[in-house]
Amino acid sequence: ISSSISSSITSSSVDISSSNIGKVIVVLPTDRRVCRKRLSTALGIPSSQIKMASHEQCIDLFGYAPTSLSPFGLKNFETIQMVVDIGLQNFDKLVVPGGEINTFVMVSPL
Repeated sequence: ISSSISSSITSSSVDISSSNIGKVIVVLPTDRRVCRKRLSTALGIPSSQIKMASHEQCIDLFGYAPTSLSPFGLKNFETIQMVVDIGLQNFDKLVVPGGEINTFVMVSPL
């Protein structure tokens, strides 16, 4: 993979309130979706405990709407775990949501 390629990423919010894991942000490329089975394996919990947060829950829990959910500046960040797709390390630059619709920030993954 050429390291000069940029990738756009998205963040998905997962509500795992029925376990001791709590709230999780999953950061992955925009062309991927959260796989409950893989996420449950990574977190060590049954996939039945994983629920995607609603639009309203995203704003309440994280301070962002789903379409602008940024991995930075999260509301209640002390109580949130972040799971990042390992493939993102293959890029020199990543374009991440900036917290508002149509606002983005370019960052280096390493």
